[in-house]
Amino acid sequence: MGLVLCPQVATWPKLLFLKIEGEKMNYNTYDVAVMNYPLFNKTNIDHHVRNIFEQPIQEDVEVPIYIHIPFCDSLCDFCIYNRMLKPKSIDMIQSYVDALIREIKLYASHDYIKEQRIGSVFIGGGTPTVLSEKQLYSIITTLKKCFNINHCEMSIECNPHNADYSKLKRLKNLGITRVSTGVQTFNDDMRKRLHIQNSSHAIMDWFEKVKTLSFDDISMDLIFGFPETNTAYFLNDVKKAVALNLGHLSIYKLTLFAYTKLYKDIQKNKKMSLPTQEQMYDMFSKSHEYILNHNYSIQSTQEYSKKGKTVKFWDLIYDGYGNNISFGSSSFGYINGYCYQNQRTINGYISKVRDNKLPIERISPKITYTQQKERAMVIGFRKGFVSKEMFFKTFHTRVTDEFSSQINNQISKNLIYENKDGYGLTSKGLYHQGLVSADYMGSIFKNVSPLKKKMCIGLHEMPY
Repeated sequence: MGLVLCPQVATWPKLLFLKIEGEKMNYNTYDVAVMNYPLFNKTNIDHHVRNIFEQPIQEDVEVPIYIHIPFCDSLCDFCIYNRMLKPKSIDMIQSYVDALIREIKLYASHDYIKEQRIGSVFIGGGTPTVLSEKQLYSIITTLKKCFNINHCEMSIECNPHNADYSKLKRLKNLGITRVSTGVQTFNDDMRKRLHIQNSSHAIMDWFEKVKTLSFDDISMDLIFGFPETNTAYFLNDVKKAVALNLGHLSIYKLTLFAYTKLYKDIQKNKKMSLPTQEQMYDMFSKSHEYILNHNYSIQSTQEYSKKGKTVKFWDLIYDGYGNNISFGSSSFGYINGYCYQNQRTINGYISKVRDNKLPIERISPKITYTQQKERAMVIGFRKGFVSKEMFFKTFHTRVTDEFSSQINNQISKNLIYENKDGYGLTSKGLYHQGLVSADYMGSIFKNVSPLKKKMCIGLHEMPY
């Protein structure tokens, strides 16, 4: 499950904000993590793409690379991310891999990108391990030729169905240091109901085999809020995950968009119900407490790491400073002050790259100085903490000199706390991270209604 940088954004606003019947719409909260800023502009796209490497912003920080593989062997009913069933045509998959390699080389041909210090690589999706060993080899070796990544952290998302021992061993030999898989739930009835591949027994066996390969880290995703579940149900999943003693856990809240199969099923079957918001928060808070009490610490709003197993990718992608380089269809990135998203269709992506063009479909105007400060807060709180020292070192001003109103308001609402080092999210703030981050987008949302603001953030687009 690609839960990194590539949400499949609905084409029309109404698709984002249709609600389950009987559930009150709240325009002042956000069901998805807010993690892109500045937002995209519908005008002057070609102009911004042409200028993406001009007048470089110099920042002495390490940079993460994200690579998106959109193919899956099967589609889960609830997935909101950009993915598709693995095509029967081998040629289509190979064409995508060829385009991906070409895009990597295209970016690396620019000195500005070539000179970036790469600190972490994450191959996500979709399911990257649907690719053959040969295809994965060609992608990783291309990265090594184009960037100095020989000693950096490298992660890949896996499905136990297609990440067998031979493929995992080859990946480790290629330099992959950590693997991750989207378990979502251990309940076999729910897995069958929502078309989640593999049985819980098969997953447990897979983890035991992975451990024999001695990767630096192994990670698992879980989701809370499935239909007709409660806190006891989710805590059972969390306890099983914690018992595996993995280095990293990711805990995600179920978010339903109107284009998902699960949403449509719930609309047809009125007896199928989702947990209430109060129940959802109880699931989160109880599981959060349990995980922290079992030798994990919070690394970002949805990520927990064991001591010594901090994932560098999350630190770099959500620090609010520096570039985030992304390759592949639909992937989101940030380069030289421009937020961008690649072509969302496979054919559109392949076509652009074949023409030796950056496959960018949407892009923001270049970030202003005010927006740089706002971005440090928006993205920093996605990580869960904003450093006072880093903010002052970068902007030569204090956080409270720029955002005292938001800071004081959020402290009073128990969304954030302050200590000598900076500002962090409380347990309540972790659950409502989107609300916290959205409050720092002041320069583009003056005199904009809460509904329009929510729609713009959901679509990653500027208000007009």
